[in-house]
Amino acid sequence: MTLTERLREKISQAFYNHGLLCASYPIPIILFTGLCILGCCYTLLKLPLPGTGPVEFTTPMKDYAPPPVSSDHKPREPNEQPEWVPEQPADPPDAPAPQPQLQPSGREPGPRALQGGNWNC
Repeated sequence: MTLTERLREKISQAFYNHGLLCASYPIPIILFTGLCILGCCYTLLKLPLPGTGPVEFTTPMKDYAPPPVSSDHKPREPNEQPEWVPEQPADPPDAPAPQPQLQPSGREPGPRALQGGNWNC
């Protein structure tokens, strides 16, 4: 018996045993399957339905006031910008990037030239 025949026989036996179990205990199998489906769908209860307004959650903080807006900030003051931001922005290129231009090899475009002729860049 080859490997594929043995594998086919094992899979066939597993399906037969599963069918025998489901036929022998139908009510517990149906209840177990229903509970599994409900357990998987439980998180959908938290999904907002269309037409419900957004809910704003606030956390009370003691003695909190928004930071004052002042125009006398010093350059490179800590926490003004993240560390990964460069000091000076990169300059734009002076000239646009060159575009590649294809030039035919000089022969007439025929069927062989259209199939992948000799093009010089």
